[in-house]
Amino acid sequence: WQDILGYPVQSLTITSVYGTLRQYDTGPGYHAGVDLDGETGDAVFAVADGRVVLAEPLQVRGGAVILDHGLGVYSCYFHLSDFAVREEERVSKGQVIGDMGSTGLSTGTHLHWEIRVGGIAVDPFEWTRRRMLA
Repeated sequence: WQDILGYPVQSLTITSVYGTLRQYDTGPGYHAGVDLDGETGDAVFAVADGRVVLAEPLQVRGGAVILDHGLGVYSCYFHLSDFAVREEERVSKGQVIGDMGSTGLSTGTHLHWEIRVGGIAVDPFEWTRRRMLA
């Protein structure tokens, strides 16, 4: 793929930005994604074409969907209340993959969205502004 990423939700109200320093139970760390505000049940969209490699509830991240876009690029969507996709399914950019929620260790309804390249978290919004691997 060589496209600019789409947005995972319609409302882009950011409640926590990428890279902020945080204090976790295990010690200090940084926020590896972006938290986007919304209502329980709001649609969450695939930001690019890809393949579902994970669609299941996780203890900390709650309802989780991870998409493989190729070339080591993955998009991750956490705290979902429901899934609209299954593992190994192919998805298209803009397709609904689940619903926003407050599952796992969450302080309220939101989407935690990450982009990982070669296993390293990067700022998701950088990938919505320009082609990164063209």
